[in-house]
Amino acid sequence: MEIIIKDDLISMATNLIDLESVLNKGENTVYINFNNLKHVSPWIYSLISNWYTHLKENGYKISFKIINAQDDVLKYASRMNFFHYIEYDFKEDFNRHNPSGKFFPIKNFAKYDANLSSKIKEVICRKCNIDINSTNGQNQLYMLEYCLNELIENVDRHAFSQNGGFVVVQSFDRLGKVEVCITDRGIGIPGSLRKTDKYKNWNSETCVQNSTEKNVKTDCGEGQGNGLYILKRLITFAGGELEILSDNGYYKYVADNNRGNEKLLTLDCKWVGTIIKFEYNYKSNIDLNEVIDDIEYIPYSKLLEDMKENSNFIDGYLGISN
Repeated sequence: MEIIIKDDLISMATNLIDLESVLNKGENTVYINFNNLKHVSPWIYSLISNWYTHLKENGYKISFKIINAQDDVLKYASRMNFFHYIEYDFKEDFNRHNPSGKFFPIKNFAKYDANLSSKIKEVICRKCNIDINSTNGQNQLYMLEYCLNELIENVDRHAFSQNGGFVVVQSFDRLGKVEVCITDRGIGIPGSLRKTDKYKNWNSETCVQNSTEKNVKTDCGEGQGNGLYILKRLITFAGGELEILSDNGYYKYVADNNRGNEKLLTLDCKWVGTIIKFEYNYKSNIDLNEVIDDIEYIPYSKLLEDMKENSNFIDGYLGISN
């Protein structure tokens, strides 16, 4: 039994789903084949960590063996807390440094924690060189804070995942972009939306696609339901891409000259839960009015609203010292 590392969301999810179907409740040995890759994106590590943690809590016993892996790749995986979460014995022969503002290693969160979005924004702010003293910079941070809080809060309030969610963030300095991945093994976007009568006949593909549209939310009465909508709008104008996989519905959105190209698929297998992965490219001249697309609609974020009233607090909030 083997996990083959590939930088492709559908391939990785399908591999894990297929593997899960042949595991037994006894002892299982699973090989992780790194294919001698020189770099592995951390979202892959987070996805496998979430998958393993879910199976462990459901009584499966898995031991891992690593094959075809380069030393630097293994050290990076360890820095991102991958081996910790899959309980693989890896001896670290390097010094760990404070990742604050540089990257955000894999984190399993059991409930909503505003501190998570704060730390993620710190990475985005520093590595994308966002000017927090400019109106444009503050506006982008405001929108990002709103989106991240919505996505993290959704895991807590709507996913009903027995082991919470997983999040990881990595910056790419030279490209001026940040990659974020949030996963859970809950009821999924389709399972959540279908609780509302007007969405109950939507297939998984439609649910996943429409989750990125404005005001699509459940009848629970909590939140505005526009986290993915605002995120997609930000990506449209800043550049980047968004991928969502939930149940057997897959959606991909790639920004292209202030527009976006969409891809929809219905997979032959089902990922129990939700995977949200996005790349955000910072752009210094975004028009927030274009992002919002509605002068009467303002996403509300009390935390950042308070910060903007006290500009001296922004540096402290982001962990930036003078």
